[in-house]
Amino acid sequence: MTRKYSVSEVLQIGVEIEKNGRDFYQELVNLSDEEDAVKIFTYLADQESNHINAFKKMLDSIQDYGQQEVYPDEYFSYLSELASEHVFTKENKGKEAAASVKTPVEAVDLGIKFEEDSIALFEAMKKVVPLESQSVLDVLISQEHGHLKDLSEIKEVLKLRE
Repeated sequence: MTRKYSVSEVLQIGVEIEKNGRDFYQELVNLSDEEDAVKIFTYLADQESNHINAFKKMLDSIQDYGQQEVYPDEYFSYLSELASEHVFTKENKGKEAAASVKTPVEAVDLGIKFEEDSIALFEAMKKVVPLESQSVLDVLISQEHGHLKDLSEIKEVLKLRE
C-alpha cells in the first residue's frame, strides 16, 4: 500500500519543473544570436522565475497533511513514472534540452510540450492529494495554462517572421 502525495510534495515537483523551465529558457538566451529570440527567451525565463516564487509562497502557506489515504500501487507507480519521465522534473534537464534546439520555433514547440506534460501531471496528481488540497493544484494548472497560452502566441509571431 502506498500513501497519497501531500500537496507540499506536489508543489515541490512544481518548483522543480519551473526551475528547469527557467534554466531551459536562460540557456536559450545564452545560445541565441537573434535579438528577438533573446528578448522572447528572457521573457519566458522571467515568467518561470515568477512561477517559482509563486509556488514557493504557496508551499510556505500550506499545511502539510502528512500521511494520507492509500491508493493502489499501480496508480501510484503510474504517477511516479509520469513525474520521472517529465524532463523538467530532473535537475539540469532544462539546460540539456536547450542544447538540442536548433531554431526559436523548435524551442517554443518544446516549451509547449513541457507545459502540456506539466498540466497532465498536475491533473493526474489531483487524484492523489487530499480533497481539501486540490484547489492548490488548480492554481498550478491555471498557471501552466497561462504559460501554454503565452507560448502559443509567441510561436505564431515567430512563424510570421520565418
